[in-house]
Amino acid sequence: MWLLLLDKIKSTHKFKIIGSILIVVSLLLIPNFNSFSNQLFSMSQDFLNVFNPLGSNYVKSSVIICAALPLVITGILIKKAYFNKPNLK
Repeated sequence: MWLLLLDKIKSTHKFKIIGSILIVVSLLLIPNFNSFSNQLFSMSQDFLNVFNPLGSNYVKSSVIICAALPLVITGILIKKAYFNKPNLK
């Protein structure tokens, strides 16, 4: 969705094309996608636990980073794509 919004903001198709190519190449080059996904999940758990010394925990960090932050970014992109006035020069 972000790639579609970026294309709309920039009036291009290159983000969709590059994103699609990266997805297809990744799916073709990763021999065991299940193992790869499990490894990425484990790495994301480690990353979220980095915030524990700052008074957070895994659940709080995951809500902020995996839910709230993407919602804010999506809102900003939607605003720029659909509600910004065109720059008239």
